Amino acid sequence: MFIHAARARKASSHITIALIALGLTSASFAWQPFGPEIGQQGTECIPIEDCFAPLRGGGFPAQYVIDIPLITFHAQLGIEDEFRIWPFVLDVIFYVALGEAVHRLYLYYTARQWRS
Repeated sequence: MFIHAARARKASSHITIALIALGLTSASFAWQPFGPEIGQQGTECIPIEDCFAPLRGGGFPAQYVIDIPLITFHAQLGIEDEFRIWPFVLDVIFYVALGEAVHRLYLYYTARQWRS
């Protein structure tokens, strides 16, 4: 649907796919599982020493926002948490590749449909 709208406005499908990938990467922030990063959670362990536990991270497939538990609320991601640029770039590349693959399959099957 977005590709057809881009063609009607004479925009490149690659630019549209890149913008969709950027939006999907930003929306993947909602996926916030714990781990694989381990960090200090406090000093309330028994015996009294530092407690380490998995940290919450946002992003899919790579976590590009990581919780800093001693600065912010526990298990909540916000603007003050650690943003990692390279996992964000890898997520964008992943979604661009996925979008390009879906677009190529769509073009292939619509071309086959016209030949039949």
